[in-house]
Amino acid sequence: MASEAPPAPDPSMIRTAHAAFRRDLVRARIVAAGGDRDGRRLVLGDHLVWLMGALRRHHEAEDALYPLVVDRQPAAAPLVATVDAEHGAIAPAAGVLEEAAREFAEGAEPDRLLSALTDLDSVLLPHLEREEAELVPVALGSLSAEQWQDWQRLRAAGATSPAQRALEVHWLLDGADPSTRGAVLARMPAVPRLLHRLRRRAYARRSRKLWAGTPAARVPALTLQNYADWT
Repeated sequence: MASEAPPAPDPSMIRTAHAAFRRDLVRARIVAAGGDRDGRRLVLGDHLVWLMGALRRHHEAEDALYPLVVDRQPAAAPLVATVDAEHGAIAPAAGVLEEAAREFAEGAEPDRLLSALTDLDSVLLPHLEREEAELVPVALGSLSAEQWQDWQRLRAAGATSPAQRALEVHWLLDGADPSTRGAVLARMPAVPRLLHRLRRRAYARRSRKLWAGTPAARVPALTLQNYADWT
């Protein structure tokens, strides 16, 4: 019997990033609402501030990608305009969450943080679904391999440092399925792949401080297909 073919590699990695954002927002809500949150206030607050920075960088990378799609597929212009407007609506909600995360880290009750998570979900989650269901397929069918490579180089250049980028890859692949992990790691050049291995323990320590001993530790990468199982 012939084995089932693995899913085609996604050079955008947009779906992979979206699954990581969903995962950590669900994890953050579990910890913030849980009974043992006080011991994790500082690390959770810091992580959410970092996460919103990662979301901004993700949107900046998309803002550089989608005009290339319109150049190749002019009919996609209205969809790209809608996505751009959604980016504009998400940015203030992300800023409110950052502020609430800092207050939570300093000892505030979790009510504002939980409210900010809900408000971000209300604008972010439909946006992620629209991109994955409508825009990513257009991009994958439009851009050449060379354009994807150029965009990935630009995206990597936006990282704070090679070491931070290596740590971000661990975050990106946390709880991902084996085919996704293999596809992402196979595209990494030799030096970033080495840095990725060297940062494994640092990411594991960070994860333990954030999620260990809580139900959040069991939350995998959350795709469109399995998100409802964890909310």
